[in-house]
Amino acid sequence: MIPLGIDAAPTGQLRQLADDLFWARFELPFRLNHINLYMLATAEGWVLIDTGLNNDVTAQHWQALLTGPLAGKPVCKIIVT
Repeated sequence: MIPLGIDAAPTGQLRQLADDLFWARFELPFRLNHINLYMLATAEGWVLIDTGLNNDVTAQHWQALLTGPLAGKPVCKIIVT
């Protein structure tokens, strides 16, 4: 693994990796305690790579991102790994 050389953003917030690529980290309620999620800005809208769990905390994080920094473009694809 090659480290990025940057710290993760606080949980539920974005860190910009490139002009069109963003990274977020959401917590998980078990031993693997977080998931990395990526958002790619395209001409069609946002491509979301991973989503987190279907729970209230994750829904709150997505609501904040979709009405905040990701607002203004539709979600056009979701890729789940």
